[in-house]
Amino acid sequence: MSGRDRDRTFSSSLDLDSEMNPSGERSSGNGSRWRGALSAPALALTLALALVVAAAAPADAQVHRYGAGWTGGGAFLTDLNSGAQALDGQPPRDISPGLGFVFGLHVDRWYGEAGRIGVRYQGAYQQPQMEWVRGPRRIDALSADVSALLRIIEPEDPDQVLPYVALGLGGIWYDLGTRQETFFPEADAYHDGSSRILPSAIVGVGADIPFRWGWDGSPVRIRAEVADHISFGSPIRQVSDGSRYGAVHHLRFTIGAYSLLDIRR
Repeated sequence: MSGRDRDRTFSSSLDLDSEMNPSGERSSGNGSRWRGALSAPALALTLALALVVAAAAPADAQVHRYGAGWTGGGAFLTDLNSGAQALDGQPPRDISPGLGFVFGLHVDRWYGEAGRIGVRYQGAYQQPQMEWVRGPRRIDALSADVSALLRIIEPEDPDQVLPYVALGLGGIWYDLGTRQETFFPEADAYHDGSSRILPSAIVGVGADIPFRWGWDGSPVRIRAEVADHISFGSPIRQVSDGSRYGAVHHLRFTIGAYSLLDIRR
């Protein structure tokens, strides 16, 4: 589609109110609905397969080689239309979901004689709020990732605080919950109504903190972490040329608990 045709399509979408619902949104058809319905199960299946691979790894009985637990906290999302162009001489409006809660589950597998290097398989759910065409709207973001964990100091004492760094790759499934095409004329942006998975990278720092409690011989630890989950692209596109906006940062601040496990065969 040429730039002139796209502009004509955009102008028509703003003028023909009869084709739009009261929220300023236009139906995008059944194809988007089916793509959105299939995205979440595909992401969950990817995480499940990763967990099966982790459980199949050989166990070592010298130290606790496995961990499983949960985390919860806040996640701040940066603008979905970062770098938008000014329209009619006016600065563009930022489409920023801002701060929302995040809840995650993870399974760890530790390697090496002292268990200093690990692999974490993690899934998390976010529901931030953003300003839509006709008011605020809750959106869904479901992520799955596999990260390498490196403990900064060698584990020597069960009462040690063990800081670590995390680096990984994954994907983030965005569902803005409309199933309809929506334009943001003041933000040089539009959303085609469908949900989608975008690849992501993870970088973070955290610490595993001893906790004087356990169950069935398995110690429990507290995990606190600050991480940036960076999606390679935004679910929002630019009206002026149809290209996807750039990276979106998911800045997470979480704390949770997990249990250390030994799995013997």
